[in-house]
Amino acid sequence: MKPEVKTKQAVILYAQLYMKSNVNFLEPVDLLIREQASSFSKSQLHKLCVVVPFRDRFYELQKFVPHIHQFLHMQRIFDFSIIVINQQDSYRFNRAALINVGYFESVNESCDYFAMHDVDLLPLNKHLNYGYPVDGVYHVASPEYHPLYHYEKYIGGILILKLDDFKHLNGMSNKYWGWGLEDDEFYLRVVKNGLKIHRPKNLLTDSNTTFHHLHDEHVRQRDFRKKHRRIKELYKRDQMSGLSNVNYSVLHRTEMAIEGKNFFVVNVALRCNEEKTPCSMLKGICARQILYLSFEIVRKMNGMKRYYQDESLHYSRKRRRSGHEGPELRLLIASKSAGAVIGKGGENIKRLRSQYCASVNIPDSNTPERVLNISCANVATLTDCLSDLIPRLDDGKSGPQEAEVRMLVHQSQAGAIIGRAGFKIKELRDITGAGIRVYSECAPMSTERVIQFSGDKEKIVNAIRHVKEICEETPIKGVERLYDANNYDVSYALDYGGYTTDRNWRSNSTMRRSSGIHSSPPAPSTPHFTGVNEISPMQALGYSPMSLYAENLIATVQVTIPKELGGTIIGKGGERINRIREESGAQIVVDPPTPDSDERIITISGTTSQIKLGQYLLQQCVRTSSAGRKIIQQQSRYGGF
Repeated sequence: MKPEVKTKQAVILYAQLYMKSNVNFLEPVDLLIREQASSFSKSQLHKLCVVVPFRDRFYELQKFVPHIHQFLHMQRIFDFSIIVINQQDSYRFNRAALINVGYFESVNESCDYFAMHDVDLLPLNKHLNYGYPVDGVYHVASPEYHPLYHYEKYIGGILILKLDDFKHLNGMSNKYWGWGLEDDEFYLRVVKNGLKIHRPKNLLTDSNTTFHHLHDEHVRQRDFRKKHRRIKELYKRDQMSGLSNVNYSVLHRTEMAIEGKNFFVVNVALRCNEEKTPCSMLKGICARQILYLSFEIVRKMNGMKRYYQDESLHYSRKRRRSGHEGPELRLLIASKSAGAVIGKGGENIKRLRSQYCASVNIPDSNTPERVLNISCANVATLTDCLSDLIPRLDDGKSGPQEAEVRMLVHQSQAGAIIGRAGFKIKELRDITGAGIRVYSECAPMSTERVIQFSGDKEKIVNAIRHVKEICEETPIKGVERLYDANNYDVSYALDYGGYTTDRNWRSNSTMRRSSGIHSSPPAPSTPHFTGVNEISPMQALGYSPMSLYAENLIATVQVTIPKELGGTIIGKGGERINRIREESGAQIVVDPPTPDSDERIITISGTTSQIKLGQYLLQQCVRTSSAGRKIIQQQSRYGGF
């Protein structure tokens, strides 16, 4: 139903309301919406998913969520979900690939149509229909009314279509990294497949009052690199990439609220062939800053309530166990041991599944390690299966009568295994006779820590049985992100208990704990700093979960470096150290050298995130310098510190 033209006074009132500089975007204008409400009633039979591709737009998101909730309610659309697909990787922003991910999330939410929605574009006119598109696609952000883009083939901003139609088009092209053009390519897909493009008409507002565009070019500068080259490539139709081959991993899902309005955040890491698509890469400080800001999404959104946080790659523990309700065991194994576990033609893994009625799987990985998942009906059967497997896990490090097993547990359970002042882990060692070590760092991009068991097979099985009992009695607290071996970080492997490509490999750390002790104390509930090990980029940029209130606490960390690297870190006239201070926001003091020491102490003060970023930037400074590389090579050759 087309809106009936109102009186001149009503039109003036409408324009005045939305041209205010401090407008409350949804001030009611009942004269203009009464008749239109009935035309949206059919949408009550369908469910809408608003998919928002996102990175580092916290201010816009705080405006967006409450606005869209109220806007859809005024259109009598009540059955909908808002899903923010947050890109957390070191690549350039890929809006199209994130929308492809959003399609799969929409399917999981049982939606049948979705809106591809930019976070910085807020609809103001109540006649912008978000209802179910019966025929073709509905381009809400029409070039006739969009604040910036007015060319006919523009199809971005806000586009609504059925999930079935999007699937038929194979989604959007995944090849556009950085600035724009993905919408232009999608326009060609839509036209080629004969879908009609519908747009709003006869609105009583213009391009300045139909939408509110939150984008500020002085603050949010677009990535214009590779723009001209990709404009030429646009006419080389990309008919291959899309839904069928979007490559990503889900890091974490969270339901949140702004001003009481719910939405979902899905943190994802995109993947690509860097050799074939070099334009996807972000380099230097730009990449570090985007990663840092991206990882702060939960902590930066003031006033947002976190309702629940589900698992890293799965919706429920039941689904992860493939139907098994019994105990589960996650082992970190060397990739070269995976073949022995699987057996020729999968013979051994099939036998294990059949003999123990177990779920046994080893997700593929191109890294030196994999995660072996085992679940059985009860602990006794689980340990029997483990006893069967242990001889196949030995990678030749230990003697003929000894073995080594590495188990993954949630970080909140590690403290219970260690016990106060380490009493529990000492007791376990005495009871079982096994060597037990709990690594203090979580595996990359996860909340899981490695427990290493060594000894003969019977001792290891007995020790793991006791640890499983402790875990069953200790419910997981906080976020749970399962470790994915594809996130392996070689520079960090020895700190979290990972495998390396060469068993004689040594850490190339040039910064170490000032105490020199590598013990595994219980994980504290708030950040506790006694020094710093070599850290990975993911760890340094604030990815490890911690208490929300601890983010604003001021703490101090001291690290030591070889004396000869002092000049490398300080730079000519203090240039490098000043740059690191500015980029991290931390206070960093390099103590002067002393005659009786071969090391210099660096003191870092600031909030948790400032300290971690400062640590990372200092290490990058060392790694990229000739003096630092020379010392790293020497440490690697002679076994390090």
